[in-house]
Amino acid sequence: MSEELLKIPYLFAIGQGILIAVSLLIQKSVSRKANYILAIFISAMILPLWQGFIQLGPAELLPLSIPHLFTFLPWLYGPLLYLYVALKCEPNSVSNNRIVLQLVYLIYPALFVTFFPFWSSLVGTENLISITWALIFTQMLVHIVLSINILRRYQTVLAENYSSTEKRDLQWLTNLVIGFCIIFALDMSIFYLKNFFDIDNGWYFHTFVFAESLYIFTIGLFSLRYRSAPSEQLVTPEIKYEKSSLNAQVASKLADSIQSLMAEEKLFLENDLTLQNLADRLNVTTHHLSQVINEHLNVSFYELINQRRIQHSKVLLKNGQTRFTILDIAHEVGFNNKTSFNNAFKKYTGMTPSQYRQSQAA
Repeated sequence: MSEELLKIPYLFAIGQGILIAVSLLIQKSVSRKANYILAIFISAMILPLWQGFIQLGPAELLPLSIPHLFTFLPWLYGPLLYLYVALKCEPNSVSNNRIVLQLVYLIYPALFVTFFPFWSSLVGTENLISITWALIFTQMLVHIVLSINILRRYQTVLAENYSSTEKRDLQWLTNLVIGFCIIFALDMSIFYLKNFFDIDNGWYFHTFVFAESLYIFTIGLFSLRYRSAPSEQLVTPEIKYEKSSLNAQVASKLADSIQSLMAEEKLFLENDLTLQNLADRLNVTTHHLSQVINEHLNVSFYELINQRRIQHSKVLLKNGQTRFTILDIAHEVGFNNKTSFNNAFKKYTGMTPSQYRQSQAA
């Protein structure tokens, strides 16, 4: 790819990144702290693009380059991604002290710059650089794993609280982490491959920066679709209930009440039914309700509601009501869109709604 062509995506990504970062900073949101972290993360992604643009531009731009940029910057990506995911999924667990603590990773690059001549004299310049990048990649990998673990816990919490999850940032956060994983894998692979093959450092640098520009494009696209989703204070049920005040007799009666309410009033047809809504109807705490659903009905709240939705949809599909489209039936039984309905139907029946309708018509 020619240098002139590379300038175009670099400039476009820089402009888009600045717009996204500014909009995040001025956006009024309950998750303002998370927005600030994401704005810093995007800004950190923009800086290598600017450095790449300078390298491709005229010599007059060289004074605008940022010294020691790649000494400090790589240490920030992992912690910023981790903090953003944590603030979106577990906001109550992220204190200001926990955020400041992530800056401890900047101690090493500060020492690296300050004592570089001394350290390089001990182990050699090439060995020192290799050790440094190994530490950077390890730190990034640790934060990727931490972010994925938070997402898995968040998914469990969503299933315990909501009957519909597509409006609650999970896909956006998953895509953000996957995109970072791709860049991380690409960067690490090329970095170590160039030690075995004759790969030009300029080609390596611009491949990494071009991948970052694509990542910023993707953030821009998905932020338009998902960023406005609310960051909610989720009710997190306990995994164990040894200390619960709920006795077996009350729990059994509550389980019967849940089943009766679902059968008689068909609450599962409400498209955004939550654990809190159901607890209010039954006049119990969300903790006790979650315990009964988990231990006596042996499902999560999400499964309880969506199993009933699928059972009801099978009746509508089986009755040969062809005047209703699949989307009509999806909305009728409480799903917000056809994709969610198809996925849930296939999960519980092994076939799509269309396939099920055809099998009943045969």
